[in-house]
Amino acid sequence: MCYAHARWGESNVDRGIGDLMTAGNPTVGLAAHVGQTDVRITAKADTEEEADTLVAGMEAKLRERLGVAVYGVGKVTVAEVVGDLMQEKSMKLGVVDTLTGGQLARDLIESGYSDLVATDLSPANLTEALKDSGADASNSPDVEEARSHAVSLAEQVTPPGGIGLAMIGPFEDSSTFIAMNGPGEVCLFERSRNYQDSDHIRRWLAVQAFDWIRRTLLGTDEVAGGLELTRGDSANGKT
Repeated sequence: MCYAHARWGESNVDRGIGDLMTAGNPTVGLAAHVGQTDVRITAKADTEEEADTLVAGMEAKLRERLGVAVYGVGKVTVAEVVGDLMQEKSMKLGVVDTLTGGQLARDLIESGYSDLVATDLSPANLTEALKDSGADASNSPDVEEARSHAVSLAEQVTPPGGIGLAMIGPFEDSSTFIAMNGPGEVCLFERSRNYQDSDHIRRWLAVQAFDWIRRTLLGTDEVAGGLELTRGDSANGKT
């Protein structure tokens, strides 16, 4: 069995692999979760080796369709994948986060990568985060103004040779923004989804930020989405 966990919505994954979901054996199914979608491959065969072959063949087709969206095999989390990539490249991360209560940094720390978190700032509110810049959090900024705030904060927390990440908001209109500075000359900015005070939104925002970091460290220009493939056994062959 293979599971694919992704920031992509279920409909996007379905568009990419919909025809594969009509296969008789192995079968492919989807299940939506917060910030990601699980793709399950189940194969039936007389022997485990035959089932392995069927699963591997379908997995190869999924990888061909989904490309860089696949972020790992097994029960690995996106935080672990990012932590491993940062360790390989000897990079550290600085974060200023007014949206998730420090979810991203906490995930890294709980996954065993506390040494990679150089700065973890989770101001009580957006006003506190912006006070040094003189910006007014009660306004609804235009995109260029928001970009200036977010990029400036990301730059402030960027460790030498590492990555700085700013997740700021919500502004008066519930808008949120994310910016990443580094590694090197990389500078990314995006208006993210409107904020709601819920664990679902906080988790979604953290997964989005992790995926930005992951794709950037992999050197891809496509900054969106992420999948994980996991395997397991069934009573009848391989699932």
